[in-house]
Amino acid sequence: MEVEQQRCTELLQALSVEKQHSVALSKALEVERERSKNLSAQLEDERKHCQNLYKSLWVEHRACQRGNQRKAALQEQIKALKSANVVAYDGLQQMTKSASEAVDNLLRMRKENAGLQKELFSLHIGISDSKV
Repeated sequence: MEVEQQRCTELLQALSVEKQHSVALSKALEVERERSKNLSAQLEDERKHCQNLYKSLWVEHRACQRGNQRKAALQEQIKALKSANVVAYDGLQQMTKSASEAVDNLLRMRKENAGLQKELFSLHIGISDSKV
């Protein structure tokens, strides 16, 4: 009986140790569950943050694309305006040349006209003198 009692005491001690171990493991499990919950919340916050960053990045990307398209369109307009300006300048040079030639022709015609008027006047006076 003494052996049984000693065996019972040993089993009670072992049970007590196992209960303490079980309580410690339960506490550790609860700590890990809380840690897991906190990490899950942090992970969700980071996912939301990443989604917001992605959306912002996408908006910036689209804005950059629109800016590049606008820049290309403006460059085309500048090229067209420069081309039109060259054409207009060439037209202006041609018009200036034509106007200069017209003025030269007018002056030459006036000079010829003045010469012809003198000649006509001389002829007219010569005819008048011969009648007298």
